[in-house]
Amino acid sequence: MACGKARDATAYQSAREYAEIGLSLLGENAWQRHYDMTLSFHNNLTDISWICGDWDAMEKFINLVIQHSRSLLDQVHVYKIQIKAKIAQTQLKEATDIAQDFLRKLGVIFPEPLTLKDTEVVTAEITKLIGDRDIEDLLNLPIMTDREKIATIQIANSVIPAAYFSNFLLYPLLTSLSVKLSIQYGNIPESAFGYVCYSIIVHNFWKQVDTGVKFAQLALKLVD
Repeated sequence: MACGKARDATAYQSAREYAEIGLSLLGENAWQRHYDMTLSFHNNLTDISWICGDWDAMEKFINLVIQHSRSLLDQVHVYKIQIKAKIAQTQLKEATDIAQDFLRKLGVIFPEPLTLKDTEVVTAEITKLIGDRDIEDLLNLPIMTDREKIATIQIANSVIPAAYFSNFLLYPLLTSLSVKLSIQYGNIPESAFGYVCYSIIVHNFWKQVDTGVKFAQLALKLVD
């Protein structure tokens, strides 16, 4: 679409105008009659509003997607943008709250209150999942195709930086969630971020330097 090309070329005002024109041409009941295209226009307008710092417009489009989307997975994109916007505004707790709320809808619930014991549990689970394999063998995992698991990783990854600074005990749980799902269901590009963040955990928490280095190298190879 023209709005997408304009957005990619950083012609944001033109991209917004194209998207708004496109929406107007779809007419009334666009969500019912032209669902995929209407969703795409709203996703683009959410992106553009975020990039331009127009938070009010961004929230308007996010709420419209949440209101009219046919599935939770169709909301993933706007939730990721909302989380990024909160981080950009240094509203880190709000960002982690939004992510945890969405993850709960996907069936992921973290303990409350969080303790160091929770980190011990999730890292032990990952060690068990790896089993006798070398860490570098995880590079050969199949490509993940489960859309719900992909969405879970994307939402978890989007808020890991905020958790690191605002709720440090949440950081290892989010990271371990990403790594655990990658090992169980296969790799995606976002898996690399989970692996490199996990390298920090095993190094800083458990002083396992060699293991940390191997996970960091795995991340590098995955994006190579």
